[in-house]
Amino acid sequence: MDDFRQMVVDAAVKELRHQLGEDEVDVHGTMVQVEGGFRMARVCEYVLRTALDSRDERIIEEVARGIARDGRPWEDFRDQAIDALTSMFGIMTALMDPSP
Repeated sequence: MDDFRQMVVDAAVKELRHQLGEDEVDVHGTMVQVEGGFRMARVCEYVLRTALDSRDERIIEEVARGIARDGRPWEDFRDQAIDALTSMFGIMTALMDPSP
């Protein structure tokens, strides 16, 4: 899933460029060079949002395949996969929320 890997890196780069400015972040594939400081929690949030995207069919299929048992078709577990992704994203962002 190299394209997934790049998609996650691109999400982090987008947030880094938002925080630091377009010229402060240089990207070559999955190699990223940064000039300056940034809020890592925001970058992590964008990475999680991308990695746990319940609208991305590739991610949904991977999770559904992990849920499916006994040779049953993964498509039967598509809704459960979406629920799992949505729940996981909610849990992770709640844990990262600095608010009391």
